[in-house]
Amino acid sequence: MILQLQKLRKKAGYKTQGAFAEALGVPERRYQSWEREEAMMSLEQAYNVTELLGCTLERLLREHERERAGYVGIGCAGSRKGHCQPHR
Repeated sequence: MILQLQKLRKKAGYKTQGAFAEALGVPERRYQSWEREEAMMSLEQAYNVTELLGCTLERLLREHERERAGYVGIGCAGSRKGHCQPHR
């Protein structure tokens, strides 16, 4: 699960990882590991992140996909790997 946490965090007005981690109620190091994609958050944690960012889970997951070669989706559910269609 690839996320664009830094971009969305800054867009939501949280300038630092520490400020966002504090607002989220998690240790800063844990949040940093999510932003660096070293660890995955639970579904509950992802939901809490979306509440603070003011976005949906789908947007949290798709933000990166939109930036990667114009493809949309979370692994293109329902498709075989490698059969994604470009976003038009």
